[in-house]
Amino acid sequence: MSILARDCLVHQLIAHAWDAAPEVCADMSAGHLRSVVDYCLEQCAHYGIARDYDILRYLNLMLVFGFTFDKDEPWAAAPLAFRNPAGRMELLMDHALMQTEQSSGETNES
Repeated sequence: MSILARDCLVHQLIAHAWDAAPEVCADMSAGHLRSVVDYCLEQCAHYGIARDYDILRYLNLMLVFGFTFDKDEPWAAAPLAFRNPAGRMELLMDHALMQTEQSSGETNES
């Protein structure tokens, strides 16, 4: 990825983070948010997640489940190890949705 393309993507991710999770972003300095976005890009590269749309979705998961959800959440391991890189985000999103539904069900039962 060229420097210009990366810089454009970084700005897009920062704007998306503010749109998707303003309450999370409000607790961070601009430098911290930039570090989170840089970390997101590093993790996506590590897992072979390359499409901009998928990187946005990965950032969403970081904002919802924590910046190190890939290490902290047991449900994330299998999708991220899936042999087909193109299918990783689909599986990861499916597992995240199931996790959210299970958490929502537990909250409603309480």
